[in-house]
Amino acid sequence: MNKITALVLLAMAGSPAWAEEISNATAGIVTPDAAVFTDFTDFALFQGAFGAPLTRIGFDEVPEATTVTTQYQNDGAVFTDADDITLADANFTEDGIGLKGNGRIHIEFTQPVIAIGAYFPGAMTIEVFDSQGGVPLYQSADFGGGGSGNFGGVISDTGFGFVEIRDWVDDAVFIDDLVFGFAPADNGVAGCIKLNGTPLTFNVIALLQPDEPYKLAQTDEGGCYVFEAPVPGKRFNLFIFGDRVPPEQMP
Repeated sequence: MNKITALVLLAMAGSPAWAEEISNATAGIVTPDAAVFTDFTDFALFQGAFGAPLTRIGFDEVPEATTVTTQYQNDGAVFTDADDITLADANFTEDGIGLKGNGRIHIEFTQPVIAIGAYFPGAMTIEVFDSQGGVPLYQSADFGGGGSGNFGGVISDTGFGFVEIRDWVDDAVFIDDLVFGFAPADNGVAGCIKLNGTPLTFNVIALLQPDEPYKLAQTDEGGCYVFEAPVPGKRFNLFIFGDRVPPEQMP
């Protein structure tokens, strides 16, 4: 198969490289001493603003009517209420399976995250805390209010460890797929790549630094990649290896 190698980035290692696409985000309410938080009602903008791979929980990974607690601990999320139950319903438009909160849903993360979002039917509000039982950092706008297939999400410029998800209409929340993104490593490199506006999915990316072994990563379904530990203080190149570019997409 014919391949092309494209130089996609030349920069200094030492701080994360992130994509930014938040021009149509909706502003939330920030408490006076809080970090900067931004609300999203569009998943594509949410993904683009985060600019790195997201962890997705579909709730179809476990049988229907399962009480969800630590099943997703290896993914980074622990559901602390012990009364959140998976449910099959046509209103869960992502995959037909979602989570019934029996009131509110509380999630503790095993490491700091800076992005949290969910598809949902009806209404949803997200409140962010530094840790379980800790200081409240931010409350999102009231998302939705009816219908199904809604999305609401929050991205912060600092990490947090615990969230409460609730329904602002009747305090009985349901969520479809849950997505979240971890805070980057101190010297991480992450981003998302598009070809002619379409995410470049499941392609190999190489990170090269002078006199260092090369590192490989693969873009995910959103075209995003992450390298967690380039050597600080050294220039790096990122190369993407893909199929031949169609003639109509050549510059």
